[in-house]
Parts: sequence; structure tokens; C-alpha cells
Amino acid sequence: MIVNKKQLSDILGVSERTLTDWQREGLPMVLNAGRGGSNQYDTAQVIEWQIQRALAGEKRETARERRDRLEGDLLEIKLAKDAGNLVAVADIEPVWSGAILAARAEFRAWADRLRAEIDSRYGLETDAEIYAAAVDATLSKLSEQPPENDDSDETLDLADLEEEAGDE
Repeated sequence: MIVNKKQLSDILGVSERTLTDWQREGLPMVLNAGRGGSNQYDTAQVIEWQIQRALAGEKRETARERRDRLEGDLLEIKLAKDAGNLVAVADIEPVWSGAILAARAEFRAWADRLRAEIDSRYGLETDAEIYAAAVDATLSKLSEQPPENDDSDETLDLADLEEEAGDE
């Protein structure tokens, strides 16, 4: 389909100024009417030119395109923040750290409660370090950055836990 510059800019979603810049880079024209005239473009040729340019890695952004993109990015960030969908790391970090520390304390207390329950139910006196080592091993694994990708079905080995408890 043969179109003029305004129509082509609407089809491609770019400004007419961008098309002028692209003309300098080889944008194909059916008719170059010169300054003040109405250039004409074959949309199939233009799309093919864009594809070849992209495949060649020549997607260069003009200063105006970059500015427009960055202004758009800033607007999106502002809208997300205003909607409550985006918060600053500085606002989250203290809350997150507090939650992690509370979870850590709860896991350690849980180990003590579990040991007491097992001991009372079965008339045993188990070593508290066995439970503490299991909790500490789990907390240590959870704290790895980034977490290891462990797809195995490994279970905790009592001997390993006792060894870890003895190391401390």
C-alpha cells in the first residue's frame, strides 16, 4: 500500500521527524518529492527495511526517541508508585529484615517446643542440639544468595546433624 509520510507515521507509531531521520539511514521511498513535497512510501518495502535493519542489529535510537522512551518509563514508574504497586527498597528493607528475624526466632523456638513435646510424649531426653542443628541448617540454606537449585529428594541425616551440632 502506498502512503504519505503522515499515514506512515501513524501506521508505524513513530513521529514524522523519526521518518525523516530514517530517510537519511536508507528508508525506502516510492517518491521523494523534495523539501515541502509529499513523499510516498510503500508500506511493504518499509516493513521489510525495518526487519532487515533489526536483523542486522541496527536498531539505533535517536536522541529524541531515547528521551521519549525515558520520559515514558518515568511516567510508568510514577503511575505505578501512585497506584501503590511500586515501593522503594528503603521502605521495604526494614520491614523485610524484621520479618526474617522474627521467622528465625520462631523457627528456633519451634525446635525447642518440638523437642519438649517429643520428650514428654515418649519419655525421652533428646539432645536439644539435634533440633537446633536441623533448624540452623534449614535457615542457612534459606539464606543462601542466590539459593542453590536443589531438585534432589535428600533428607536430613541424623549423623550429619549431630556432626554439625558438635562443630558449634
